[in-house]
Amino acid sequence: MKAGGKGFLLFAVTQPETPGKLAVHSYSYEAMEWAGYEILARLARLAGDPQTLAVAFTIRDQERTMMERLEGDFDAAEEASHGAVYPEQMRNHLRRHLREAHALEIQSADLIQKAKETANDPLFTEVCNQHFEQSRKHAKMLKDRLDFLGAKPCKIEDSGLGFGGWNWNLFFKWHSDRPAKIAGFAYAQEHLKTAGYELLARTAKRACDTDTGELCMSLMTEQRAMADRVAGTFDSVVQTTLNAVGS
Repeated sequence: MKAGGKGFLLFAVTQPETPGKLAVHSYSYEAMEWAGYEILARLARLAGDPQTLAVAFTIRDQERTMMERLEGDFDAAEEASHGAVYPEQMRNHLRRHLREAHALEIQSADLIQKAKETANDPLFTEVCNQHFEQSRKHAKMLKDRLDFLGAKPCKIEDSGLGFGGWNWNLFFKWHSDRPAKIAGFAYAQEHLKTAGYELLARTAKRACDTDTGELCMSLMTEQRAMADRVAGTFDSVVQTTLNAVGS
């Protein structure tokens, strides 16, 4: 995880619009931590450990507060990323970000199919099936928008992110408590896309593209709802995790 974090920072500083990318990924990392403490609280309760339960709740609430603070800075992150871009160049930036969003949806669909097999939890599998269909629908809507704007998805980005999803799935297979870890990661993945659409909606506004902005706000709302459904599986995946390790 430490090596992955350093790799991401190296990637981010070599990319254009680094402030926006860092804001989006920071938001998703906070979501992953929030999910981790939610799961830890359930384990502490089952273990009869009120002190750990209290600590988990305290830190969980602090993670949520940080998520809200980061979200409150999305306007500033978008301004720092695109404030110096000439108006006539904004359409090109918008098309590039739409391609990135399309690639992320492709990755998400691929990852969630592998995740449900690895987690082997009935409730999580049901939510994963809904997630898969939603990601495919969102990818189609983004492709249609790109077509309208005279652009196409980037196959290299789609393939590259798909490989990243495969690597994450391989990482989870090394852990005996993978059902809970996978659910926490899926929750963070939904917030990665949520934040991405939040930033993209602001970029669309700067590019004077109302239709793309409205599309992004609609997709963002659906991502938030899916994140809530993933969180609703935490009780189930914790029990599945404990059953898997014989606890």
